Amino acid sequence: MSLHKHILIIQGPMNSSETLKELNNLIPDIKIKICNEKNKILEALTEFKYLLVAADEEFMKSDIETLIKRCSDLFLPLIIISKTKNKESLKSYITAGAIDIAQKGDYSDLAYTILREVSIKELGNNSGHSFSSRLFEAEARYNSLAEDIPEFQLCRWKPDTTITYANKLYARSFNLKPEEILNKKWLHLIKEDRDRFKNYVDKLISIQKISNSEYILENTKGVKRYFTRIDVPVFNQNGILTEFQSIIRDITDNKVIEERLRTLNVYLEEKIDERTKEMFNAYKDLESFSYSISHDLKSPIRNISIMASLLEKKLKEKVSESEEQLITDIHSSAKKMLKLIDHLLEFGKLGSQSLNPVNLEINDSLKEIIKRLKCTYNNQMVEVDIQEIPPIKADEVLIFQVFENILSNAFKYSSKKECSKIKISVNQDDDYFIFSIKDNGVGFDINQQSKAFEAFKRLHSNEEFEGAGVGLANSKKIIEKHHGKIWAKSEVGEGSTFYFSISKNL
Repeated sequence: MSLHKHILIIQGPMNSSETLKELNNLIPDIKIKICNEKNKILEALTEFKYLLVAADEEFMKSDIETLIKRCSDLFLPLIIISKTKNKESLKSYITAGAIDIAQKGDYSDLAYTILREVSIKELGNNSGHSFSSRLFEAEARYNSLAEDIPEFQLCRWKPDTTITYANKLYARSFNLKPEEILNKKWLHLIKEDRDRFKNYVDKLISIQKISNSEYILENTKGVKRYFTRIDVPVFNQNGILTEFQSIIRDITDNKVIEERLRTLNVYLEEKIDERTKEMFNAYKDLESFSYSISHDLKSPIRNISIMASLLEKKLKEKVSESEEQLITDIHSSAKKMLKLIDHLLEFGKLGSQSLNPVNLEINDSLKEIIKRLKCTYNNQMVEVDIQEIPPIKADEVLIFQVFENILSNAFKYSSKKECSKIKISVNQDDDYFIFSIKDNGVGFDINQQSKAFEAFKRLHSNEEFEGAGVGLANSKKIIEKHHGKIWAKSEVGEGSTFYFSISKNL
């Protein structure tokens, strides 16, 4: 006996033998198993792949609703056996999930109910309604859904392309109503490129698999429309191809947008190439300009300084004190101009300079920078607190330029203090090292912070502190090359703290 013909009866032990005997006589092709112990019901439900379950209402009592839910969870159809003749009073069981009610003590009624539900089950229906009723409901739900999908043309058709169903949108594509298009062959309704569609249908019939395609229809006026379609084969219970279900979508608007985007992308790529060439040419011009500054400007400035020296030697003691001061000023101005040109060249080169990150131990090198700065500011009392810094990965030349620039500023702007105090610290998270250099110098208005990082912009006059205004601008460029940021906190008269971060993932 096939497992698919097993059913389970749940009832008390008193009438079990009689029930088994009567049902075996009435429905001999179905194997009956009886469970009459409540504590074994859950185990019994999963013992076989039962076709359905029938349970005695009186035996289950208050556990009947739990059983209904359990059977529902297991997708097991459940019949309630009740001695109540008024089935209206038992509607709550049907609402809860039972599929039918059988009269207790009437074995013929129970056998009929079981046999009917088994037959429906074998037809693929486990809802308890008649097969034709269920089929009608399913068809109605399908049609309602198909009409509610606004962008899709839906149809079913036989292998000879005879249409058996069409939603409004599909029928409208042929200027017909759904009822007018039924039983027509859609291949005969196609006016453009019919041979191509005939070959497509032959292919579908041959492969008998789900197919996706995209095609173009062009009317007599040359207007093109683009479509996608999915064709799904439908087979009967014997595996014979009976129909195709097609889902068609007009994607012309999408294609128009795609074409516009493609045209725009081509235009943008051309513009990018054009701008890249312009930038390359500008960079070449900048290199030429830098060369010009280096040679054409530096040379006459040096000549001015040399001529001032020659003039000083020639005149010797003939010059007055004020004239001697003028010659000294010429020397000083020429020297400052040469230094400014060097800073300008340095700032320009940073933009094109590539990064060469290496693993670095920087503690000893920082001490060397501080030692050198102490020699420069030898009349200044300086206390420097350096936190031990872990190994980092950075461009060795560039990162030490940042430290030197910021530390040089710390020494310079705290030089008027009785004792300069400078602190170097580092913190880190998963992605960055974050350095800070704090001083007790003159500080600045924090609202001017952005100006501090602009090239040749200064927050203090040359009379107060000498400088070209390039160090922090260069540092900003270098830190950005290390995928980091640089910023400051400051208060006038209270000193400044400069922070900068560098990525750990270089």
